[in-house]
Amino acid sequence: MLAVRYYDTYHFCDIIRQVLDDPMGHMTALNDFYGDDLWTNLVHPFRKRSAFHLFISHVIDDVLYDYTLAVDIEDRKSVHRNFRDIPEAIEDLEIRYLPIELSFKNNNIEHQSFSEYLKGIGVDFENTTEDHIYDYVGELRLTGEYEALVETCSNEVFFVLFNNRRLLMQFNEMISSCIEFDSLHSVPEELQRLFRENCTLKRKTIPKWVQDAVFFRDRGRCVFCDMDLS
Repeated sequence: MLAVRYYDTYHFCDIIRQVLDDPMGHMTALNDFYGDDLWTNLVHPFRKRSAFHLFISHVIDDVLYDYTLAVDIEDRKSVHRNFRDIPEAIEDLEIRYLPIELSFKNNNIEHQSFSEYLKGIGVDFENTTEDHIYDYVGELRLTGEYEALVETCSNEVFFVLFNNRRLLMQFNEMISSCIEFDSLHSVPEELQRLFRENCTLKRKTIPKWVQDAVFFRDRGRCVFCDMDLS
């Protein structure tokens, strides 16, 4: 039976904490986020969709993709054969549902089910292969349903983790180290206006909407002395 907990907001939050607590242990996944000059996507100041938001989306994308492709379809087909005469049992065991479908359902996002996809290409469940799962996920990406799910989940996770200042500092230090190291070698010409001569990012005035977000997060009080700032 599939585990809905895989797609709980706090499960994603826990995975992100693990990554930031041990960046070296997740270097492959992190390299796909900021390696090979991808860090240049993170240096633009105060975008509505922050670097931390992009990071959350990247992690959630990886988790959804990996959990879905990790399904043991042969094992499911075996269970399906054992219960083929008891439709209620097959439905209760959720044999025909992929993990990502439960996340769609949990987030109330309309999508094409795996069963509908198989029917559309003329394949019954007994003849399903790993390639069909791979192609199904690809189809969800093409139609935008996958991206809609990632965005919905990442918004919820961001809302929770934005309150964790320690975690935000860990993320900031990780990205700062990456930018500092790579920018010493070369900064693309179109981004040089954002950097000082010593290859560190220039300071920028904090927009009012960011100030307001932090003010409301901290309930209008100083996080050091607890003074009421209202």
